[in-house]
Amino acid sequence: MAGGAIIPTGGTIDGGFLTGRRLAYPVFLITLLFFLWGFSYGLLDVLNSHFQTVLGITKLQSTGLQVMYFGGGLVSHPIFTSYILTRVKILLFLPNSS
Repeated sequence: MAGGAIIPTGGTIDGGFLTGRRLAYPVFLITLLFFLWGFSYGLLDVLNSHFQTVLGITKLQSTGLQVMYFGGGLVSHPIFTSYILTRVKILLFLPNSS
């Protein structure tokens, strides 16, 4: 398989795909993560409006908060992704190198 690696799963799965009850946990986890991400994203505008009221900041400063929220992802995601991919690559290919 081009670009792929064999990932040890601790056992074999018939046909190579998750089915039935084995598929329920990954689907539940992904659904839960997307729900939490969407919920927090939806609360961002509400949170900023409360910041304006409680802290007495202007709309421009509140916009700065949103820029920092999204800009932080722009800066941190490549850093964390490269770190995680480096670790996964080490875990996947070191056992197969012998």
